[in-house]
Amino acid sequence: MLNILLSGCRGKLCASVAECADGQTDLRVVGGIDRASGQAMPFPVFSAPETVALPDANRPNVVIDCSHPSALPGLLAFCVEQRCPLVVATTGYGENEQALLAEAGRSIPIFYGRNMSLGINLLRELVKSAARVLGSDFDVEIVESHHSQKIDAPSGTALILAEAINEAMEV
Repeated sequence: MLNILLSGCRGKLCASVAECADGQTDLRVVGGIDRASGQAMPFPVFSAPETVALPDANRPNVVIDCSHPSALPGLLAFCVEQRCPLVVATTGYGENEQALLAEAGRSIPIFYGRNMSLGINLLRELVKSAARVLGSDFDVEIVESHHSQKIDAPSGTALILAEAINEAMEV
């Protein structure tokens, strides 16, 4: 049984993860972390990583983070202390947060993806191919639009596509 702790558990992405886990026989959400209060969840919710108190039987095997960049230091400290792998799906990180991830990655497994969608990762490869074919004779512009709750801009998806273009054009 894979025990999952969700950071940012009241957000849309973590809600989707919890919904997917519901009814599975090989994994379960054992708890969540979220600074926002709200409707009851089918698992215990803690206000910060340092307040997580789960019985040994519910010790997380992995933490999935879909929260906010400000939560990263406490979450990394928790995961390193617990020797728990971390999947990071939060965007909006600057150089300091990237350095924190790299440092913690020396102690625990960390998977960091700006966008976990199969479709976006396929689009990334298609954009790279198009950039190689079009070359530097073409101007490339990325225009994005988001829902009103989007906190980071440019989005992780826009950054993925820009990096793919730069990589293909060797910029």
